[in-house]
Amino acid sequence: MKALRILGSYHWGYWIRMPFTSKFQFSLPIPPPTTLMGALAKPIFTNFILTGETIYDDRLGSLLSPVYLIEKEGLLKACSIYLLDQAFYWEDINIYILLHFQELTKSTKEEKEAGGRRYLLKYRKGAIPTGKVFYPDGRFIAVYLIDENAGERILGKDWEIKLIKASYEINRIGSKESIVSIHDVEIINANIIEDRKVRTKFYFRADLAEDIRGSFYREKFWRSGWGRKMEAVFLEYIIPGRRIPIESASVDVFLSEKANAYYIGKDEVIIF
Repeated sequence: MKALRILGSYHWGYWIRMPFTSKFQFSLPIPPPTTLMGALAKPIFTNFILTGETIYDDRLGSLLSPVYLIEKEGLLKACSIYLLDQAFYWEDINIYILLHFQELTKSTKEEKEAGGRRYLLKYRKGAIPTGKVFYPDGRFIAVYLIDENAGERILGKDWEIKLIKASYEINRIGSKESIVSIHDVEIINANIIEDRKVRTKFYFRADLAEDIRGSFYREKFWRSGWGRKMEAVFLEYIIPGRRIPIESASVDVFLSEKANAYYIGKDEVIIF
């Protein structure tokens, strides 16, 4: 097994919305696995496989993100991230168009005369708290566990070089404004750990741990849901560190029977 390890930094910070939220504009405290996969998938497909941001699958009868092919081929066995500095969550009050949230309610005389509430100007805009994570010049370590056979099958024999090139071309992790700079990329051996107790800063699925010692919080991330007709499945994750302020820290993890852990280099550990 190989691991792709990326050192980068955010310019001002990031915001990342959960699926199926619209008016509720909070941000997740740390980029989830799907966001990391999407950040890497874009330069891979743009440079080496196809152009465009969507594909169409005849069997599913749906438009899909190209990330679907990466998941289907099993290229990325796991991915995770931790922050090297301290970040802060903040909510700005922004004015949004709320017309599409208004029903055709006709309970008052004014609403009846207008043809429904959504046609009244006073209901068309509203103040919405918009969550952002401020992390100016904040550094991060992102790791992708790579299946070598899938890498060669998808990208050819020079798959390592192509993955490194694609990694340096990652320009955002999160929303379009969540701009990052990549400082260092390396592909290194990932060595399996036989011990059932490990120490890590990378987040992992909650069901992979029998017990956890140290500071952590829980967050629901999603997997799949790459197309219009695909449902996102939500899973609980353990995020080592603190939520307020957002800060990564090491925790001791007693692994469950179904968990695997790998050394990324000498010190870092990823669990999947």
